[in-house]
Amino acid sequence: DDSDEDDISDDGNSEDDDDGSNEEMDEAREASDAVVIEELGLEVDHEVVLTADEVAMGCFAMTKILGLAKRVFHSPALRDELKDLCIRVAKIEPKILMRAVPTRWNSVAVALQRALHLQLALDKLVMAKQFNTSRGVKLKKYKLSTDEWGILTQLSPILQHFLDATTRISQSTVSLLHEVIPVIDKLTDVLDAANEDTNLFPVVRAAMKRGRKVLDKYYAKTDESILYRCAMLLHPRYKISYFRKHKWLDEWI
Repeated sequence: DDSDEDDISDDGNSEDDDDGSNEEMDEAREASDAVVIEELGLEVDHEVVLTADEVAMGCFAMTKILGLAKRVFHSPALRDELKDLCIRVAKIEPKILMRAVPTRWNSVAVALQRALHLQLALDKLVMAKQFNTSRGVKLKKYKLSTDEWGILTQLSPILQHFLDATTRISQSTVSLLHEVIPVIDKLTDVLDAANEDTNLFPVVRAAMKRGRKVLDKYYAKTDESILYRCAMLLHPRYKISYFRKHKWLDEWI
């Protein structure tokens, strides 16, 4: 049946994505973010105009690599073959292909980094005859094109900034309330720079604009408490000079 070869929406695994955990995603937060993104999609963007093919390419790039990661995770045979390909063909240190798990922050960033490290081995793995049999799994549906790999290559360093930021802010033994606003400002600069970079794929630039919109939503939540600004005003590294440098109005402080 060739239908399995063309359908990459379901990776065919019934196992739970979170290693048996019953944790659920924050549905309210996800729904809220989706509304923000949908509203943005209705706005006219004169800088980045996407064709249907460009949108599809971006979606397929992510769907393929994340689906493949889940396949490999649940298959000892695939893991063994990937390890062999790393050593024999790619000549790189064998590493596990990481999965993206909805309940784990930044797991997509980690998954993309690892996939890019394993790119050559993965390209060989998905085309291996033993994993593309008529009655078995057909891994070649996960084969990424050059442009799809290019999209992931451009996304990875941007997502790394979010990984670094959340890792820092999530330290449980250190008080980092004063870092929240500066970290969001830094992420805003990263997204803005990527959105304006004409060397990036249009779908990547469009994703940055949507990401900025969602980030702005969370930035606005810092207005709900004076503690964030008070912590900065009292911290010797920032004080009032940070807000002046970033051109905050007096009523915002």
